Amino acid sequence: MKQFMIYFAWFSLICFFMGSFLKLLKINSMPLHLRAELYPVAHDPKHSYGGSYMEEANYVEEVKSGLKHIWINDVIEILKEVLFLARVREYNIYGLWLPSLFLHWGLYFLFGWIFLSVFSVFWPFYFLIQLSSIFGIVAGIFGVLGSFILILKRLFLQELRIYTTPLDFFNLFLLLFMFLATLSTFLFNANHDILKYLGSVISFRPVNVSNFVLVQFFLFQLFLFYFPFSKFMHAPIKYWTWHAIMWDDALTMKGNKQDLTLQEQLKYKQYWAAPHAIPGVSWAEVATNLKVEERGNNNGNKKTTL
Repeated sequence: MKQFMIYFAWFSLICFFMGSFLKLLKINSMPLHLRAELYPVAHDPKHSYGGSYMEEANYVEEVKSGLKHIWINDVIEILKEVLFLARVREYNIYGLWLPSLFLHWGLYFLFGWIFLSVFSVFWPFYFLIQLSSIFGIVAGIFGVLGSFILILKRLFLQELRIYTTPLDFFNLFLLLFMFLATLSTFLFNANHDILKYLGSVISFRPVNVSNFVLVQFFLFQLFLFYFPFSKFMHAPIKYWTWHAIMWDDALTMKGNKQDLTLQEQLKYKQYWAAPHAIPGVSWAEVATNLKVEERGNNNGNKKTTL
């Protein structure tokens, strides 16, 4: 078991980084998304009232001369979302904001605790060890509160329960048990074995540690392994959903990279069927050469004609 935990630690770490990298690489290579053009765009100087540089009569000339984007606004908006879940709070219909905030901060403190503990293995300063313990305790409290309340809400609120899948419950229970195990290492005074375990992983030398520590790190390593293949990937994917969809206001000029990409994508075939869709033709034909009409036949069904 001790040897298995060492190998599983490295295996989960490799899966976490490699799996996340490959998933993000796949997302980055996907076709251009249709821009939502949701204003205000954070980096636009007219951000304060939701305007756009395209309001200007000579905006094409402005693009050619170089737009003055305020990129620090992007950073501020992202930090507001990451640290305070600003949009969850804005649309806090079912009271999910506070437990979600606890859960996210629990994860932040959990990773902070792991990093500080790893540093403590190499530099076992008293202050560093104490600080890592504080991070671990706060992570456990916040994580247990957040995940437990979210489970209760999804169980007992009909509006949430009807679209909560078994996988959603699995994710929340995995987090709940992981945070309970983290908190247990401190409640049952097993935290002195944390550095011993991490040291054994680094040196590949098995050691005897508390079962509380073994359970906690098994669940944490399982979380790392599972992360790239789960909904937890929504965190790094937000870069694309914000920058490539909500905030993408780049002007498409003839012959530029975006225009060439779009020209290639317009050659894609659409293979799905619907009253307004014609399977087997290109998107360029749908957009320019075809006139799609919907009409009813004697049975009242829709029929697509050219």
